[in-house]
Amino acid sequence: MYIDSNIFIYAAIDNTETGKKARNAIEKIANGEIKGYVSPLVIDEVMWIIQKMVNRNVAYRTVQLITSLPLVWLDISYETTKIALEIYQRGLDPRDSFHIGVMKEYNISEILSEDRDFDKISEIRRVSLNNF
Repeated sequence: MYIDSNIFIYAAIDNTETGKKARNAIEKIANGEIKGYVSPLVIDEVMWIIQKMVNRNVAYRTVQLITSLPLVWLDISYETTKIALEIYQRGLDPRDSFHIGVMKEYNISEILSEDRDFDKISEIRRVSLNNF
């Protein structure tokens, strides 16, 4: 299952029930209960948003924690870019299009995300924290 950046962001800075569910999901990754896939795009997005919302130090510490998890890291290639451009034409934002491009290139059909924009893409299934 591809792990969207918002899961890590909620886990790091959200004190509501959503943040708690995100932390529980990450704990399942850490314990090896689920296999999580990410790309460097996730790190870029997490750093950018947490830096903007909190500060650089919290962003740095969050990424250190993410990189310590037993995640499968997927590369971004020229093929990813071609797929992302096709997805972009279907209405997704650029970064989300690239996440889908990575997923499609590696034949991953599920994404753990709170972003409902992914529901526009019929080839993948978004799993929300409530349904995880």
